[in-house]
Amino acid sequence: MEKYVDDKVGIPTLKDIVDELEKPGRDPRTKIKIFEFDQNIRSIEDVRVDMVVPGIVTNITNFGAFVDIGVKQDGLVHISHLKMNM
Repeated sequence: MEKYVDDKVGIPTLKDIVDELEKPGRDPRTKIKIFEFDQNIRSIEDVRVDMVVPGIVTNITNFGAFVDIGVKQDGLVHISHLKMNM
């Protein structure tokens, strides 16, 4: 825990947090879902218009986002196809 100590958070606070998280049903975090690329997409030829596939954003630009979907080259999602939640 020492690596998380700073001028605002000390060992007693960190110990209290860990103690509370160890209690059954007290951890507010949801179970993490392990990320996987779509196993049906092996090359760019497998991608079709309007497909929804899992991916990892690798770069964000003024005109969109580049996304790795598990094939050799990242794809571009144009800004007009990105949804903003505010």
